[in-house]
Amino acid sequence: MTGRSRARDRSRPSGGSPPWTPARLSSLAFWYRADLGITLSGGSSVSAWADQSGNGRHVTQGTGAAQPTLTTNATLGGRSVLSFDGGDRLVSSAFDLSNTLSLFFVLGSVTSRGMIAEHGLGTHWYAYSTGNAAVFFLSHNTTQSPVTTWAQANQQGAVIYDRSAAPVIRGNRAVLTPTATSGSPPVAGNVNAALAIGARTDGSLPHNGQIAEVIGYNRAVDAAEIALVEAYLLRRYGV
Repeated sequence: MTGRSRARDRSRPSGGSPPWTPARLSSLAFWYRADLGITLSGGSSVSAWADQSGNGRHVTQGTGAAQPTLTTNATLGGRSVLSFDGGDRLVSSAFDLSNTLSLFFVLGSVTSRGMIAEHGLGTHWYAYSTGNAAVFFLSHNTTQSPVTTWAQANQQGAVIYDRSAAPVIRGNRAVLTPTATSGSPPVAGNVNAALAIGARTDGSLPHNGQIAEVIGYNRAVDAAEIALVEAYLLRRYGV
């Protein structure tokens, strides 16, 4: 695995305080940032994206036709992004996660939305958005799917899930009110499964657009912690 590991910002003045990063919060499960930990298989095709959490949950893709490409997005502060063409996905080895979690992500330009990230093939949880910008969430064999409208591009989003309550979906640092909700919270449990980014692990529900960053915590973060992560993403991407 090539590329820089564990995210650090070397641009701060000598002797200054280190910048805040998602690793400052406990229970960081995985963290992918498009300017770090990238392995290219030739040109701009991405064969591996290294997990910055320290847990070693790297996502990879050995098939060239299914590899996203590394590029930049000027409207996201000129930051690096991975572009998925509707047939790309990166997948990890299996690992355990509980079904209480928080997921944050930043999307750039989008042609049609699909799977952003999923742990387990429809049996655990995912964040998924359709072409009309509806966002869904499913967990542990029991569907609990808030649906809400959301702008199509250059957004930061979040799904905060505590099995004792309905999921909270956020877009650009504000709660998004569901237009519909179905299902009930799942029972407690862990799932040993792969994490997929850009599509489900079997390639279905593909995302056609850009993903700049994906952060997951293996617990429900509180309001103050949400504010910290969202301020970090705002500072980096301007969204």
